[in-house]
Amino acid sequence: MSDTDTKTAILDAAETLFVEQGFEGASLRSVTSMANVNIAAIHYHFGSKDALVKAVLERRLSPINQERLDLLNALELSCADRNLQLEDILRALFEPALKMTGFGGDSHSNIARLIGRLFSEPSHSLQLYLKARFQEVFERFSAALRSVLPDLPDVDFFWRIHFMMGAMCHTLCDQERPRLLSGGICNPQFFEETCDQLIVFVAGGLRAQCVATKREDVE
Repeated sequence: MSDTDTKTAILDAAETLFVEQGFEGASLRSVTSMANVNIAAIHYHFGSKDALVKAVLERRLSPINQERLDLLNALELSCADRNLQLEDILRALFEPALKMTGFGGDSHSNIARLIGRLFSEPSHSLQLYLKARFQEVFERFSAALRSVLPDLPDVDFFWRIHFMMGAMCHTLCDQERPRLLSGGICNPQFFEETCDQLIVFVAGGLRAQCVATKREDVE
């Protein structure tokens, strides 16, 4: 195999095994066996298991984040002479992730399961990596959302951003849940319906009345 083919084979095998066995559970030996390469090839292309995990994630998450930024750039350019709309910002954030994680039936099904692994197996190294990789997306979309929610207090704004991300991640990682809960009425294969429902739900939460929070000093 060429270097490119070898690297792709390693990434494909590692992705499959990380999904099936977890980041900690999948060994480099099992990756080499599935990819039909030797351990030296992994060290040559990636250097370590930690670097291999990040390369697997980068291959899948980077296109999603780039499309998000491209959509937001286009949206801001088209709205140069008018105000941004909350629902349009949310669509730019949600749509790329929904498309690439299997909604509609034509995407890479492992992405959603990889995201699920990130939440079920959090590690300090991965959290630092994810913070760095999503920093630009977070800052750009937070600023856009802030521009259409200028009167929302900071404490409410950031709590709602947290809940928004939770709703999106739960939708991505548990795609069969709506079908099971509804007895088949809600079908996650209907991409537009799923995206529209998520946008309406999150937009309602972001626009909701502020919470009157009473805090006690914590020593």
